[in-house]
Amino acid sequence: TKGHCTYFHTNNGEIKTTKPIKEYAEYFDTVDNFILCGKSFILNALYISQYGTDEIVMDDGISIPIPVRSRHMVGEQIKAYKNQTQAVFVSGQGE
Repeated sequence: TKGHCTYFHTNNGEIKTTKPIKEYAEYFDTVDNFILCGKSFILNALYISQYGTDEIVMDDGISIPIPVRSRHMVGEQIKAYKNQTQAVFVSGQGE
């Protein structure tokens, strides 16, 4: 988010919209692999390469700071995503 615009970074480039990020947050909160990181970032967990206490590094090398007040919530979202993807992988092994 920059000002009142939202930028989506995709594999095909950047998309700029004039809506604030909070208008997209409710939608992405319902999609399993997206993680809300403070008030400025919605991250696709499929593209997280590293997660630390104070930052997330995306596959393209971009470092996203985790606000102090959001660290516990972001950590819980990442754990839930990892548990969900491991459960899908394990349940699919016997098929």
